[in-house]
Amino acid sequence: MAEYGIHHATSSGSSPSIFEVIGQENLVSALRGSFRHVFKVLAENNPEKFGLLHKYFDEGYTVVDSVFQYIHLRLKGGLFPETFYGLKRLPDPRNPNVSKQKVMTWVFFAVIFPYVQAQMERLYKDIREEHSQGSFNYKDFKRRLALLYLKFYPLYNFMWEMIVLCYYMGFALKKTSFHSPLMHLTSTTLTHLTAFDLSDDAWKEYIPENQQKSFLEGLIMPPHPAPLPSPYTKKMDGMQWHSAGLGNLFALKGLSWAKDHTSRILRVIVL
Repeated sequence: MAEYGIHHATSSGSSPSIFEVIGQENLVSALRGSFRHVFKVLAENNPEKFGLLHKYFDEGYTVVDSVFQYIHLRLKGGLFPETFYGLKRLPDPRNPNVSKQKVMTWVFFAVIFPYVQAQMERLYKDIREEHSQGSFNYKDFKRRLALLYLKFYPLYNFMWEMIVLCYYMGFALKKTSFHSPLMHLTSTTLTHLTAFDLSDDAWKEYIPENQQKSFLEGLIMPPHPAPLPSPYTKKMDGMQWHSAGLGNLFALKGLSWAKDHTSRILRVIVL
């Protein structure tokens, strides 16, 4: 059965530019750096409460970001930085139906894999510093592993950076539709959001057709309460019913306004 909550492969949107791709990737690191600085300031001013959070910031942020990006992918068809730049993901046209497992794969390569790379770089710097200071306290086997890591990690990092650069150049020159090796590995491309994605009917793409009518009726027109014998009670029930419907409408408008207002604030912060 096809999974709902994701945009499928058919799209009339155009491919993004290399600047949009780099911009949404820079937004990822900018958000992480901003939150890290906030927790650093909090830990310096109140180490008893925020010291532990700052110490394990990377692990906590990765867990929270993984959950958030998973939900965002299911609802919006792209990661938050991608939809912020007006982009969405297109899966492999040969298999347009996106399962939960594939969404989890996207989250792994988008959130967890960069975390692992960052931890590898941190480990390399720590071992290099200990080696330069002559303070190796490892046993023979661990020492040999550490020395091998010092030799092979720079080679791995160089090869990875060169591969990413080649994909950037190929994408900029229109030689490939994949802007990164991880996107190529999952056969996933990016495209611009369409007018339908921004319309009020976009939610219908995320909810099965046989549930749309009941969903809309429950949201806008809640069931009328059972009438009581008293005429006065009937009038009050009618007023409550109309008030509930209007309240839901105002709530929807309020959420729409809050979303637009938050987007403007985020654009100002990023710019």
